[in-house]
Amino acid sequence: MKIVDIKPYVIGVPQRRNWVFCKLVTDEGIAGWGECPAPWLRENTLAQAIHELGQRFVVGQDPFNIESIWEALYKSAGSYRAAEQSQHSHHLQHPGVFHGQVVGSIEMACWDIVGKALNQPIYKLLGGVKNEKLRAYTYLHNVADWRAGDAPETAGPAALRVV
Repeated sequence: MKIVDIKPYVIGVPQRRNWVFCKLVTDEGIAGWGECPAPWLRENTLAQAIHELGQRFVVGQDPFNIESIWEALYKSAGSYRAAEQSQHSHHLQHPGVFHGQVVGSIEMACWDIVGKALNQPIYKLLGGVKNEKLRAYTYLHNVADWRAGDAPETAGPAALRVV
């Protein structure tokens, strides 16, 4: 199985909140989706990075080789030449927030393909169930209309206003 196409999608409401998604397609017709958070309204920058890095380092690869794909993408933060030659890059230690989000969205799309190809949920491929219940939390940094404060009962309506 080989990845034959990668496409970024910007979805949302302009000037409010947009999301960027990455779609990988294999030669067997399996599509995998990944989400790329788009802070500071930089969704078009992220979409372009998904496209360019995907064409250079992802198309033609086996989606089951997630670690190799991840490593090539991560190394590309330093330079394309270093990534292609598998050389160490100073930037491996801190590639930047945008680059990490792009790499994460492509990795997520690969896992989606693997799960679909094996007809298994991803949590089983990553080690199975450890906890029957997990505590949830919310985090909304620097959002002007978030006014839940310390009252949990107001968190739901407040969250709906910002999503």
